Formats: sequence, structure tokens, C-alpha cells
Amino acid sequence: MDELLRELARLNELNNVRNDYAKTLALLRALKAGTVTLDNVTMTDDGWQVAPVIEEPKLAEVEDPQPADA
Repeated sequence: MDELLRELARLNELNNVRNDYAKTLALLRALKAGTVTLDNVTMTDDGWQVAPVIEEPKLAEVEDPQPADA
């Protein structure tokens, strides 16, 4: 039983390393594509996380109102 638990722990650690690698590659692709900036990435104790990008609302183009009696 102890041997099985050690093997499962080793496999879990290996999966964590692969997952971290894949997530880092995805981040690099997003940075390269310009869909994420470094301003959105926060370093944490165990890696990093991406803050959601909040797009500012676009101002509607307002035409100059014409006087009603003109």
C-alpha cells in the first residue's frame, strides 16, 4: 500500500509540473499575441495568475446638436 501511495504522489507531482509548463506556454502565447499584457499578470507564491481584462466602455460619438430654430 505504501508503494502505491508513493507512486501516486510521484505521478501527481509529475502532472503538476506538466500542467504548470502547459499553462506557462499558454501565457507566453497570449502575451505574444497581445491578448494579455504583463500588467494583467500577478506573481503568487506558487506561480502566477492572470487578472481579468476589464475593457473600458467606448464613448458614443455625439454629434453637435443643431438648434431647433436654425
